[in-house]
Amino acid sequence: MLNNKKSKKLVKKIFTKNIILLVILVVVIVYLSFITDYEGLASFTPYFLFIQISIYLLGSGRTFDVFDPYHGVSILHLLYSSAALMFVAEARFIPQGDYINISHALEFSKVSLFIQITLSFVNNIFSNQKIQDFAPANNSGLKLERGSIRLALLILLALLMLQVGELNPIGISSYGDRVLDYNVNKRGQSTSGLTEFIEIFAQIGILFLSVYILIVESKKNHLRLFAVSIIGLLLVKYFLAGDRSSLVTCIFFLLIVRHYFVANLNIVYVLLCSIFGYVIFNLISIARVSSDPFEMIFIVTNYILENGITIFALDKSGELMAGANFIKLISEVDATGVRFGGNALDSILSFIPRFMMNREAYFGNETFVRWYYPEVFTQGGGHGYFLPMDGYWDFGVVGALVFMVVYLSILKHFYYLLLKNKSKIIYIFVYAVFFSQLIAFGMRSGVYAASKQFLIYAAPLVLIILLLRFENTKIRNRKVV
Repeated sequence: MLNNKKSKKLVKKIFTKNIILLVILVVVIVYLSFITDYEGLASFTPYFLFIQISIYLLGSGRTFDVFDPYHGVSILHLLYSSAALMFVAEARFIPQGDYINISHALEFSKVSLFIQITLSFVNNIFSNQKIQDFAPANNSGLKLERGSIRLALLILLALLMLQVGELNPIGISSYGDRVLDYNVNKRGQSTSGLTEFIEIFAQIGILFLSVYILIVESKKNHLRLFAVSIIGLLLVKYFLAGDRSSLVTCIFFLLIVRHYFVANLNIVYVLLCSIFGYVIFNLISIARVSSDPFEMIFIVTNYILENGITIFALDKSGELMAGANFIKLISEVDATGVRFGGNALDSILSFIPRFMMNREAYFGNETFVRWYYPEVFTQGGGHGYFLPMDGYWDFGVVGALVFMVVYLSILKHFYYLLLKNKSKIIYIFVYAVFFSQLIAFGMRSGVYAASKQFLIYAAPLVLIILLLRFENTKIRNRKVV
């Protein structure tokens, strides 16, 4: 009887939240219909951010788990969309220099509002489910895996030998020197995908095995020190190379393992990490023209002296400008129409390695640059690709909304699967890659490209864990005999 009353109370609360969300939607849409120029839009943008935050809070569940997909998707979406709208409302063009008609900027604000409310609706529906315990798992499930530590060390040493040149901080090339040529080769050579997979396999394997040793061998300080040194070396490499994607993966990997295995991260810790991460990643965007640490400091110092701390404002952050490309896409779709599934089809074909099938299909983030900025594409460059663009490009506003509903629903199901199995280390490790790729990386590269990236990153984890379990089974069988 008591549970029935609680259930009815919860349903009533969710219903009330959704009604408030609908009221906000109607009021803001009506208000936006009266805006006819950029002056009016510029005066509205600060309120737009506040409204987005309010919608996010109305969609939050009864408990707060920082790595619940809703928080990552919703917060990143409101930051990207608000930053883009602020920039365009002030400048009247996107960072690439393309002028934006006021009608397209207003369309973007409405679509972003619809998406933010849709995310809250979806999470409110999921919050009606039984709450799963996200307290840290104990290490009882790891005791059976201690026998495979020798194999883990052997694999780690082999991977380190394979990557010894790449991990040398002195010989690291800068992002500017490396990435353009790399992208040109990647798009033109049939074997580039295989080469990329081998490199990622080695580096994610090194990270995973280092964390694995750090957890399993908690009493052997020399092994723990070795593992910490390797992780530190990876962080230094990614920072000096300006490799933000790999740096994000590494940081999320460490935080998620700590959160679900050692101790939950409290809200103060999360806020401090978020602020620190925002500052660091904006500075990396400026400094990564060099890989020399002293020159990087010099570049950042000069930039701050010339521009002040305004570089950390939302509309000045190069990290958040992927949302502005959504406005560009809206203007192009208005002129040429949607693709009716063409983007999805091309993206599916892009999962096939080029050495297996010679294809002209690209993921949406590459097609966007290839079509609208061909010179940049030819040179190996790219632009941020805001996640909702995948759905919008195929079927307009409806496509974007349905796409985001399906996307968040899948993420939530994976999240609940993790909570049910968090005592098994493979679930924690795979979810760490899942969160970093499909949410953090996916928000500025599109979900299709991020999905392929997730599969590439998860493959070495699964393979190595299967090898360790096989070795562990052999050890147990010997003991029985």
